[in-house]
Amino acid sequence: MGKVTAKMVSLQGDKYIGQPYSQMDCQALVEKMLADAGVRMDLAGSNAWFRKMTWVGTPEDCKRLFGEVPVGAFLFIWKQDGGEVQRGYTDGKGNATHIGVKTGRTQEDMQKMILAQAGTHSPAQLADFTARTGFGDGAIHSSSSRGCVCTSAFHDKSINGGWNRVGLWEVLDYENPKIDQFFGEPLPDEETASMTNAKVIGGALMLRRAKSTGAAIVARMPDGAQVTVSDNDGAWATVTYNGQTGYAMSRYLEIQADIQEDTAPPETEESITLTIPKQAAYYLYYALGSAISEGSGAVG
Repeated sequence: MGKVTAKMVSLQGDKYIGQPYSQMDCQALVEKMLADAGVRMDLAGSNAWFRKMTWVGTPEDCKRLFGEVPVGAFLFIWKQDGGEVQRGYTDGKGNATHIGVKTGRTQEDMQKMILAQAGTHSPAQLADFTARTGFGDGAIHSSSSRGCVCTSAFHDKSINGGWNRVGLWEVLDYENPKIDQFFGEPLPDEETASMTNAKVIGGALMLRRAKSTGAAIVARMPDGAQVTVSDNDGAWATVTYNGQTGYAMSRYLEIQADIQEDTAPPETEESITLTIPKQAAYYLYYALGSAISEGSGAVG
C-alpha cells in the first residue's frame, strides 16, 4: 500500500470550516485532517510538529528546491529572535506558534464551500460567518483570533507576520518527483561504494535522515569521530558512523588522505651468470660449499 497523498490530507479540512477554535485548535485540526486520511499522530502542539518535519524552509526555499510549495504542505508561523518562548525546547530552532495546511482549493472553491457550510442564516449571520472563516486562497487552519477553522491567503511566499515556513513530512506523498527523490534517495551500497575516511571537526555533528537540518537525527557524532564518506555534494555528505548511515554537513568533515598500500610485487629469487677465470671458479665453488654446510648444520 502506497503513502497517503498530501493532497488527500488537505481536502479533509473542508468539513470543519466554521468549527469553533475552542473545540479544535490549530494542532487538533491538522491531526484530525491526517486521521481522516488514515495517518494517526498525536503531538504536543505546533512546535512539536515543526520539529517532526523531514524538511523545513521558507516558501521561497521550497520553490527553489522542489519547484513548488505542494498542496498538503504544512505551513507555520515561525520566529527566532532570541527572545521567543521555546516552550520546552532548547535546541535553538525557534518557536513555531501556529500550524496550517496548504489547500488545493481556489478562492472561488473556498467561497462556495464556506457559503454552503453556513447554511440558511440571516444576512447578518452570514456576514459574520464569512468574516470569520474568510475566503482566503491557499491555507486552511484553526485561528484563535477568528475563533474558528478558517482559510487565509497564502501565495507560496513568506508573509510578514504570517506564514513564513513550509514543512514537508516523509510520511506523505507530495506527488512531486524532486520531493520523492529527496525523501527516498537510496543510500549507497556500502559494499560497492567508494569510501573515503574523514574526521568530524568543529564540535559534535548530527547524522541525519535527510539532507536538511530539520531532518530526524540518526546519531550524534562527537568531535574527532572517525567516519567514512561515500558521497559528497559539497553541502552534504553521505556518512557511515558506527554502522549507521545518513547525511552530515560537509563543512564539518575533514577528509583524510587515503592510505595507499604497497602494491609492488614481492621480490623473487633470480639467477645470475658470472664469467670468471677457471681457477677462481674452483676456489669459489669449494668456499661456498663449505659455508653452506657449516651454516645448515649438515654433517659430512
